[in-house]
Amino acid sequence: MTKALSDVFKIALSKGEKYISVEEELQFVKSYLLIQNRRFEGKIHVEIDVDEALLNEKVIKLLLQPFVENAVYHGIEPKIGEGTIWIRIYKQGKFMFFEVEDDGVGMNVEKDIMKGYAVRNSVERIKLVYGAEAGIDFYSNKDKGVRVVIRFPMEGENAESSFD
Repeated sequence: MTKALSDVFKIALSKGEKYISVEEELQFVKSYLLIQNRRFEGKIHVEIDVDEALLNEKVIKLLLQPFVENAVYHGIEPKIGEGTIWIRIYKQGKFMFFEVEDDGVGMNVEKDIMKGYAVRNSVERIKLVYGAEAGIDFYSNKDKGVRVVIRFPMEGENAESSFD
């Protein structure tokens, strides 16, 4: 637990870097989920499927955490019994995709998703950094969970300077 907390702080700070590797982003999320799973007494199961060729690609740090946190607090926590969070990272064409899905209680996407600051700020930050081609789509079914799909171009217009 102490090691996981240390990893969370270390990666969150990242020596002031704004971009980290996909591998570091996954380590951050794994450490975060280890802490949360301890808190929820093993209620959360996690499955990660990542294209290993993408592990060294750089992404804005804390890309996944707000969406994973939503899955924990708004999907799995209110659910009776255990729940699963799936994280998928893959490439299609020139786009990298990050998906976070849970089998929690679901939500009204149109009404509820942009209420929280974390998700709203993350959506704005992703669009600012990765440009107009970036997008985030939310899918939900009551009592069946939520799936978030984040996509952004891997090459071409690099908005890194606008994030500095």
